[in-house]
Amino acid sequence: MVARQSRTAAATFNAGQQVGGALGTALFNTVATSVTASYLRTHEGGPDTITAGTVHGFGVALVVATGIMLGAAAVAAVLIDTRSTRDVRSS
Repeated sequence: MVARQSRTAAATFNAGQQVGGALGTALFNTVATSVTASYLRTHEGGPDTITAGTVHGFGVALVVATGIMLGAAAVAAVLIDTRSTRDVRSS
């Protein structure tokens, strides 16, 4: 029973990593592109403005990613069961 559960857990974890990576790339690319486009619409200039807009877009995407990671860490801290297996069996 435990071996089957560990295989299921490993498969679920692997699928979560793959889906998370794909969605994360799509989400953060969209954020960076949208912020960069907005920056370029509101600022005039040459190649330096394009570079600044790109850096600004990636910066905002990284802040969004950091917020999501902090939120996930908070959820994990609340949901992780820290009781030992002996305590779980007795309850």
